Amino acid sequence: MFTGRLTIEIRDSRDRIVGFGARTLDGSEPKYLNTPQTDVFDKSSILYGLNWADESIRSMNEAIVVEGYMDVISAHEHGFTNVVASMGTAVTQNHLGTLARMLPRVEK
Repeated sequence: MFTGRLTIEIRDSRDRIVGFGARTLDGSEPKYLNTPQTDVFDKSSILYGLNWADESIRSMNEAIVVEGYMDVISAHEHGFTNVVASMGTAVTQNHLGTLARMLPRVEK
């Protein structure tokens, strides 16, 4: 399924692998593939990178939500450690609920 693609682990907030994402390396379509939806992997509930960003989000009282995992990886490499991604889906009520449990105020 992910042959010829850069494969990325998708982890939950407890740092457990729950799925994989894969980006094409040769420009073929689709550009991104994810593990199919399961009870364990639900894109509408998982914020990519939360396992890394949790501590920074809580200490800074701020989270930055971006679109994809490559955005999170790049942001973290440049010192923006409070960044998470909705993995290409619209930000859902589940995503906002996760952030609301961590932050005093959540704005969309």
